[in-house]
Amino acid sequence: TAGMEKTNRDDVEPSFSDLQALIAGVSPSNSTSSRQQYLLDNVDLPEVMNTLAMYSIVKHYDSATHNYYVHRDSDGTGLWTLIPWDFDLIWDRLYEPVYGRYFSGHPFIGSSSVPSWSNDHWNKLIDAVVDSPLTQEMYLRRLRTLMDEFLQAPGTPLANRLLENRIDALVAT
Repeated sequence: TAGMEKTNRDDVEPSFSDLQALIAGVSPSNSTSSRQQYLLDNVDLPEVMNTLAMYSIVKHYDSATHNYYVHRDSDGTGLWTLIPWDFDLIWDRLYEPVYGRYFSGHPFIGSSSVPSWSNDHWNKLIDAVVDSPLTQEMYLRRLRTLMDEFLQAPGTPLANRLLENRIDALVAT
């Protein structure tokens, strides 16, 4: 939690204990089954799956280490979710000469198996999702659904393509 900013309501004493519990729960030092159980009990998995799938679709390559907030619904479900922000470098195949590689929309980018930027920049929450066979399957199914819906199948006629038509409409304005 070093260097993290924690925002609470005025009537709540700031504490990092819940954030520390999240970090400990998704830590790779835990077994895969422990990490999976932590995810099932403490993370809003439908929202996280949507966010991670969206990251992959729009090729938001720097989402693993920054450009998101972690939010816990303390008064409701008690579950953690991600709130993304800063989408200035999406839809691109960025080449980072310092590391000599491209960053793309790989579905596991941000995990320890496909770290972003350099080999020491990966996200423990993303890694826990990818590491668990159950949550990895949930994530990949959601990604496939969104790919089919928004990216569409190869050979889709131009007149029927959602993204291309939306971009054309935006350019026209």
